[in-house]
Amino acid sequence: MVFVAVLPFFSVARGPLGASLPLITLVVISLVVLFRMVVSGRLYRVFTTLDSLILCYVIISSVSLLVTWSETGFFALVKSTAYFFMYLGLKSHLSGYSYKDVAVSTVYGVAGGTVVFLAAVVIAIFVLMGSGFDFSAGIGYDALTLPVARSISGFLGSEDIERSSDFMRNVMGEVFAFYIIVLLSGVARPGLRSISVVAVNTVFMLATVSRRAFIAVSASLVLLFSKYMDFRRRAAMGAGGILILLVTVLAYYSFHDDLRVFDISDSSRIQQYEQALSRIYERPILGWGYGAKLVEGVYVHNFVLASAYMNGIPGLVLGLSIYFLLVMRYLSGVISSPGSGYHMLLVIPILGLSVGSTVEGIFTIVGWLCIALYDSPRLTGNTPMCRA
Repeated sequence: MVFVAVLPFFSVARGPLGASLPLITLVVISLVVLFRMVVSGRLYRVFTTLDSLILCYVIISSVSLLVTWSETGFFALVKSTAYFFMYLGLKSHLSGYSYKDVAVSTVYGVAGGTVVFLAAVVIAIFVLMGSGFDFSAGIGYDALTLPVARSISGFLGSEDIERSSDFMRNVMGEVFAFYIIVLLSGVARPGLRSISVVAVNTVFMLATVSRRAFIAVSASLVLLFSKYMDFRRRAAMGAGGILILLVTVLAYYSFHDDLRVFDISDSSRIQQYEQALSRIYERPILGWGYGAKLVEGVYVHNFVLASAYMNGIPGLVLGLSIYFLLVMRYLSGVISSPGSGYHMLLVIPILGLSVGSTVEGIFTIVGWLCIALYDSPRLTGNTPMCRA
């Protein structure tokens, strides 16, 4: 799957208007596929309960935007709608293949993306060395991650990564967490190559200093050890050992002031939620309008709270329904037999909804992909594990 392979370049390769080139490519392809599905009358085959809830959410948000118009809300809604149709097109495409074909394609995409991005990182470091870059500051986020990202963006023809928000570190962290979980979920054969790819992506993930990516991988490892020990004992223990080693070494020697990935004392989210709740009480019925931000000019970093804050009671009902449906799907996979592996990917969109700013897009690009991959075997009826 080519799109899986280009995911690491999501924030460093930009096209017209600063849009991500991988995203532009996927949107165009997915819209073509979606159009063909609509014309052929086959769209209903891939439309699920979750999709119906998301469609209702988009409709409610559109009505809210008409009542309380804002350019910010319009941009957010356009992006969310584009992501939704892109997801439907992608899922429509995947549903035409067997689970084994999708698994093989995904694993090849993960391996190819890891190799290509690793090569890009190595080239970027050599470019920095040639320009006299000072590496004595260490290998933390500000000291090395951002300069490398700028270097990659530069030789790809884009110069718009000036600050951390341009890099979209949480989305990039999700990309590498997605790569890791794909290889740990049972869709790839255990072996040295798989463990090597997991190790490389662990370094990349930690370099983004994304706590939710770290939590997603940690939760998946706990699930593997607690449930699938007999199913994938050596692969799980090997990958887990490498992850623990890398976390320990990198945390001790490199992160310095970038220990944010392990810091749970940040109270900014709690303060944000308190402010959102107090303002929800002021307009509980219709909310403050889609795309509305808090006083500080930031979105609410929780999907359910943001939905209630922007769209009132209708948004709260739909937000809770979408969130808990995903959680129930994840838990049903945990409870079921080890034969289903893609349910582990749902931890990424669930965490994104829990602590991320998901107004622009509802889910991140990685979250949409995880749901599409989860749905593809269910839609084709091929749920048994088929290792690539």
